[in-house]
Amino acid sequence: MDNPKVSVIIPIFNSEKFLKETIESVFAQTCQNWELLLVDDGSTDSSRELAISYTNQYPDQVRYLFHAGHQNKGASPSRNLGFNNSRGDIILFLDSDDILLPPSLETHLQTFEQHPEVDVVFGGSLFWYGWTRNPADQTKEFIWEPWKAQGIQPDKIIQPPGLLKALIKSNVMPCPSSLLVRRGAVDLIGGWPEDIKNIYDDHALCVKLFLKATVFIAPGWQEKYRIHEDSWIHNTEKGGDALPARISYLIWVKEYLSGQNYHDPQIEQYLNHELFYYQNPLDKSKIDVPLSVGLKNFGDLHRISPVSRIRGLDRSRSVRAEPGQPIDRYYTEVFFQRHSSDIQGQVMEIGDSGLMRLFGGDHITQSTVMAADHDRDFPRRAFDCLIHAQAFSSTYDFKSAIQDAYAVLKPGGILLVTLPGISQIRRPEMEQIGDYWRFTDASVKKMFGDVFGSENIMVETYGNVLAASALLFGLESHELKKEELDFNDPDYQVIIAVRAVKPERNYQLSTSLHKIFSIFSKAKR
Repeated sequence: MDNPKVSVIIPIFNSEKFLKETIESVFAQTCQNWELLLVDDGSTDSSRELAISYTNQYPDQVRYLFHAGHQNKGASPSRNLGFNNSRGDIILFLDSDDILLPPSLETHLQTFEQHPEVDVVFGGSLFWYGWTRNPADQTKEFIWEPWKAQGIQPDKIIQPPGLLKALIKSNVMPCPSSLLVRRGAVDLIGGWPEDIKNIYDDHALCVKLFLKATVFIAPGWQEKYRIHEDSWIHNTEKGGDALPARISYLIWVKEYLSGQNYHDPQIEQYLNHELFYYQNPLDKSKIDVPLSVGLKNFGDLHRISPVSRIRGLDRSRSVRAEPGQPIDRYYTEVFFQRHSSDIQGQVMEIGDSGLMRLFGGDHITQSTVMAADHDRDFPRRAFDCLIHAQAFSSTYDFKSAIQDAYAVLKPGGILLVTLPGISQIRRPEMEQIGDYWRFTDASVKKMFGDVFGSENIMVETYGNVLAASALLFGLESHELKKEELDFNDPDYQVIIAVRAVKPERNYQLSTSLHKIFSIFSKAKR
């Protein structure tokens, strides 16, 4: 076809499993004014032969392209190769595992005709789990329309750079296979960014487009975004490379916007905040890309800066998952799980109700949370159990704090405490409320034995040299095996835990109890 309206460009790399279905979805379009460019990125499976067979069968509409020497250069160079050989006025970069609904091209072309000032058109996408025909997978499906959560409604024109902030801060962007772009806009931005070679290449493309192009968000959805275990994003997450990829992308965004002489204080503040923990310790102007999550070779830790300065909270394997679990938090939960039967009756927890809810459940008859801004005295002999995790290090007069905790408990009441042993300095707690102490089992036995009586306390330690090293470097708990975490070496105490029972004797309740507990709750994370 000499003058196609749309050029559909599909980069191919070992895509034999889904490629035929993707190609057939193009042939099934109600609009047939298109050309198809199949760009082979060095495939070694049968997808090359499949692409050539379509070229031979439909030479007027399908072309087969490849890099010199059948090299593997990556998705972005392959898309740019396709664009440089395309002839259409409208460009669609279709992934080799996604599916277009039959009216997709016709619907979006009508939008371009109705709005000649628009450079980019996109709509929602179905996150397609149900291609497996497994009923359980079908229940996972949803429509990807993240702009709605930001109060951006479809069926409207957005001038540049109206979507840029939402893209960078909240990932408000379409799936790439639902993105149609005028040829002039692709020329304007210089095509796909070839200097970012990870799963954020489509984010980077949208940064370039949203900075300069006029966008129309179409209502509804016209594309199925296939979710499967062989996808690039799944393999990236499985290999632990999602975090390094994200940090590389944010570095790219910062440098690109600066190079374009574009300055937005809110975007710059966000980028500086997200990249703060990866600053090179010797040169703050440089950012160190973190190592892959899930280290197997600790030789990679021959470095003077930690992998994470926030105890691994940022080292989740998935770009969508909950934060990583710090290693000291793993030990804290192990201790409270072991003593969950003590969490019953009238229970107080400092800071929030997380451990009560996790381990107390229906055994709690009354729960009390001591918040940082709570300003009232607490009755003595009032609670069956007091939960206090990881905050004594921020209390300068911890001896008085132990006496106050004793006074709050009923006779026979139980105090459950965890304290830091080997750990890094906690920021920003150090500046805000202080970070004064680290403990050993010997100091803890003396401290709590003096108040509760040595016969009424039990002290446990958790950790080993591997776990302590991992914590100091900022790895998270899932990067070590369970047996590695659970091995206990008392010479490397990451966490010291105390179970103390109040006997039949009393201490004077300090008048400053509520102030001390306020300090505790501020320190608790």
